[in-house]
Amino acid sequence: MDPTPPPPPPQYFTAQDWVAVLSTQQQQITELQRLLHAAITSRSQTRSEPKVPLPEAYNGSRQAIRGFINQIRLVISQRPQSYGSDAQRVALVGSLLQGSALAWFSPLFENRDPLLSNFEHFIRALKDFFDDPNRQRTAASRLQSIRQGRRPVSSYATDFQLLLADAGWDNVAAMHLFKAGLNSDVKDLLLSLPEPTELQALITQAINCDERIYQRRQEQQAHQYRHHTSTTPTSSSSSSPTPMQLDGITVHSAPNSKKHHHSRLPTSERQRRIDAGLCLYCGAEGHVVTACSLSTPPRPAALEAVTGDLAVSY
Repeated sequence: MDPTPPPPPPQYFTAQDWVAVLSTQQQQITELQRLLHAAITSRSQTRSEPKVPLPEAYNGSRQAIRGFINQIRLVISQRPQSYGSDAQRVALVGSLLQGSALAWFSPLFENRDPLLSNFEHFIRALKDFFDDPNRQRTAASRLQSIRQGRRPVSSYATDFQLLLADAGWDNVAAMHLFKAGLNSDVKDLLLSLPEPTELQALITQAINCDERIYQRRQEQQAHQYRHHTSTTPTSSSSSSPTPMQLDGITVHSAPNSKKHHHSRLPTSERQRRIDAGLCLYCGAEGHVVTACSLSTPPRPAALEAVTGDLAVSY
């Protein structure tokens, strides 16, 4: 059997053969370009996901359920590749449950409940179980009693707006209640400003007034401190001589003296110094109190009294 003849050399291709070869190569190039673009896009999307911190574990608190769910949605929106499926999103929530919330989730997970395959249905069930069923009524009640108190207006406004979103009250009622809860000094300062027509404008004015009041109080406190320090007398212990009493006679020590005696000599000590011929001021020998270098000369009346005492010993 004769072998199959080899294909004709390229120089014998017809025009149709060349068209077919070029068409096949063009299709291959197009497919390669598509795969390359898909790989680059997928890699770029994976790299572009930011590192978003996960929320704190949820323990079933009614007050925390709203913030927890919002934080979960924020994480998912920032990392769509990591949490692209409903199962991945439910697993994310389940891994952040503890306490009574984990006790609610465990039977669903162990029984492979169909609820775990639908993220939105799972979130709705979580809210139905742990959220406040009377949220609107509760918010309306708190709006009527909330006050600024000792906190800044900005903090008061944040809590007020959260309650307002649940209560669903209109702009006029909201403005009235917000102004009623402000401190008196902020209300007084608001009287000097144009009357706003929107709640957000009123909040901005109140925050500015509160900041001005705070700055003014800081200035007053600083002024009072400077005034107090400028009028307080300084200690004179280092510059004024310290007196020593000798039986009712005051003898002042020298300004640079390192020793200061503040009290009257006991009778026994005074007699001992007289008997031993010691100075009645410093207790040293070799001189009398009138010649003591540690004291300033006493007044004449005091000199006579001290000299009379010394005459007993000399």
